[in-house]
Parts: sequence; structure tokens; C-alpha cells
Amino acid sequence: MLVAFGLMLEQLIPEALAAQADIDINTPAIRAIRSSMQRRQASLAPFFRSGTIGFDSKGSVVVRDVTAAPLKDRNRLKKQVADENADRASVSRPRVQPPQTIAGEMQSTGREALGAGNQFLRIPPREL
Repeated sequence: MLVAFGLMLEQLIPEALAAQADIDINTPAIRAIRSSMQRRQASLAPFFRSGTIGFDSKGSVVVRDVTAAPLKDRNRLKKQVADENADRASVSRPRVQPPQTIAGEMQSTGREALGAGNQFLRIPPREL
């Protein structure tokens, strides 16, 4: 029974849709972001050690006490924290693209729509 179900699924689901996702976290863009973060770490480290900056519950870097930083370093510190958080968001943001065959089917049938989070939503037929 299970074998028959598996064979039926193989016939119903096109191979392109059942293929494994190609997840490559070592792209040139990711390497550039990680390199930028590593260079920035040396200048942020003293502020982490002193408690001037730290992490929030979502893993973002936050300025805990800007007055603990020397006046001449405050603007640079704020910019570096903003840059660090932007890089963290870029690295952790999902980069999933819909397979080309699904996008082509969506355009050809006109009965699907791309919803939030790149999820395909089936639009029910109109009642006459």
C-alpha cells in the first residue's frame, strides 16, 4: 500500500518541484558581508567588553549606554552598530526563490498569486 502511494506521488509531482533545495551559504555576497563583520569586530570589541554595547533578545547589537563611550567615538559607534545590524540582517534573511517552473505555471494559468513570504496561494475560481 505504501509503495503504491509512493509510486502515485512520483507520477503526480514533477521532478523539478520535488528536487532538493540548492542552499549555498558560501556565496561571494555572504563572504563579503562576513569579511566586513570580521573587520568591524576589532573596533567593537572594547565596547562589548565595557558593556557599552551588547545583544538584544533577537541577536541584534544595541547600544546599552552611549555615555560610557568617549564623546569623540559616539557617532562612529552608532554607525558601526547600525552597519553590524544591517550585515546581520542580510546574512540571516532567507533568500529562497520560487522554482522557475512554478513561476511559469503561475504566469500561464493566472490562478495563483505570490503571497507574503514568497508563498504561492491558490485563488479559488469565481462563482458565476
